[in-house]
Amino acid sequence: MPDPDVELFYCSKCKKRKTIAEFHVKIVNGEPTRAKTCLACQRLAREAAQAKAEAKKKENNAPEDADDSSEDGSYDGKDLSVLPLADFLDALVQQDDNLDLTARVDTSSMSGTRKEKADELAARIWNRMKYRFVYHSKYDHRRSPSTRFMYHCAQNKTRQQASKKTAGAKSRDKLPMDAFQCHGWLHITISDWEDIALVKIGHQDDHIPYWSIDVPADVIEFVRLNPKLTPGQV
Repeated sequence: MPDPDVELFYCSKCKKRKTIAEFHVKIVNGEPTRAKTCLACQRLAREAAQAKAEAKKKENNAPEDADDSSEDGSYDGKDLSVLPLADFLDALVQQDDNLDLTARVDTSSMSGTRKEKADELAARIWNRMKYRFVYHSKYDHRRSPSTRFMYHCAQNKTRQQASKKTAGAKSRDKLPMDAFQCHGWLHITISDWEDIALVKIGHQDDHIPYWSIDVPADVIEFVRLNPKLTPGQV
């Protein structure tokens, strides 16, 4: 039983009466002031807010079309036949504007780490489609020695970030890049036990090809030597 001589205070959150030691007390205008909610309720509120913030951050950083076909997204595509690399690349350019393709691709001609193989395949897709896919993140599968690498279209408007200075270069040495709501994503799963990549690619807008946003070196040098020229004169 609570001691009848001990004063209890009401918590507006849990609706319980507790001792003063279970509340935060601060000095306001020289007077001790008790918080309306107890320490336990304040802690639960902080934990809930932190969990919500982490969930929101995870949602914002996740690829738009992450594969959730199993608990960890580790669909192995075993029901698909294996395509020679050349046939797969040919198939990409034969698709319509709304590309949504999943394929198992022969990677026996590639070597290196999982990441190196995925990067090489992404580069070959870029060379064939003329859309550059930029590395975004990876997911190491828990149930198998394999990794899913995720890339997004460099012109995907939803993934555009504020321009950053490239190491050793000035930001003005970059031209603006056109961006589109293409929702372009590329997932490449590479495993250790076979020379086959599971590729999932989605792209919803047949926009202009990717082009380098670096200003040619000769143009940069010309501007440097002629600082008084206006943009129209250049």
